[in-house]
Amino acid sequence: MKEYGLDLSKHNGSLDFNAIKNNGNTFVILRAGYGVSGTKDPKFDEYYAAAKSAGLKVGAYWYSYALNADHAKTEAKNMLEIIKGKTFEYPVFIDMEDADGYKKKNGMPSNSTLASICNVFCEYIESKDYYVGIYASESWFNNQLKTVSSAYDKWVANWGTNNGTLQSDKSNAYKLHQFTSNYSLNGKRFDRNISYHDYETTIKNAKLNGFGETSTQTPVNTPSGSTLDLVAGVMQKKYGDGEARKAALGTRYDEVQSIINHIANASIDTLVNEVKAGKYGNNPIRKTVLGSRYQEVQDKINNEDKSSIKEGQSVRIKNGAKDLNTKTKYASWVYKLSFKVIQVKQNRVVFGNSKNEIIGATDISNCY
Repeated sequence: MKEYGLDLSKHNGSLDFNAIKNNGNTFVILRAGYGVSGTKDPKFDEYYAAAKSAGLKVGAYWYSYALNADHAKTEAKNMLEIIKGKTFEYPVFIDMEDADGYKKKNGMPSNSTLASICNVFCEYIESKDYYVGIYASESWFNNQLKTVSSAYDKWVANWGTNNGTLQSDKSNAYKLHQFTSNYSLNGKRFDRNISYHDYETTIKNAKLNGFGETSTQTPVNTPSGSTLDLVAGVMQKKYGDGEARKAALGTRYDEVQSIINHIANASIDTLVNEVKAGKYGNNPIRKTVLGSRYQEVQDKINNEDKSSIKEGQSVRIKNGAKDLNTKTKYASWVYKLSFKVIQVKQNRVVFGNSKNEIIGATDISNCY
């Protein structure tokens, strides 16, 4: 069999996984993390949930910075900690390369050590009931990793002229082939791969990669934070759109989406009253949550405040209010007394004593 898919990391940004599937891709291989320190790819959980929701098969890889076998085992343990509780229809890979020159800068390990790093990583992951493999360029497989164990599948990178198309058949030597880094979809560039093996059937039949008899359903996401925090995150595009958002928000989706829908459809008067009641908090989160409705709501509030305060009337200043000229708070006594409104100009209120001696100027919202 043959099927196509992409490998992804945080560098790919916000993605539409339904579009990925609808354009002839059936799987994605996600970077779980990298390095001996165990750094998790910040997009891993989001991508995983969205890919599963879109019906894509999923694999994972770990970008290795290991310089010896001990490092390799540490990286394997780190990866297992990050991928636990998830199921994978494609293998779990160690990514062996030196794209950023780290290995060279830190004393490039010998070829035998590089092969040992791959073997130790794979042996440990495999011992925990995962189907494992090794990713590298064809040049590395033919040189640095020439003595690596043949027990593990090889995912080879060979791009040819890198024009976005498959230019050679590697099925005799490899089960998975990354054939370009120049595949275009929705204006973005991706690495694209072809698989020559029915990994899903093999893995599920062997009860590997989380599909064991005692495995449970993949936990549904339950993001932490207040509802307003999550709504703000949606408005800032942290959780994607459509099915990707639904998957990323998991059990919190309905409560968050109901607020977003309410803000989009509520009358201006309703939103004004809710803002005054403190439902949307204070800025900057209020501005983020209200999104495109913020300005019309704030304008109406400002106009209401303006119409209620007239020159000559008596007002008090809200505790902590700042002066528009000095940008600082007033002396504590200012918040304890009443003052005469000397001038109202747009949102600016000049106030003073009964002799029209100016005390300060503040935003109209600070007067009551």
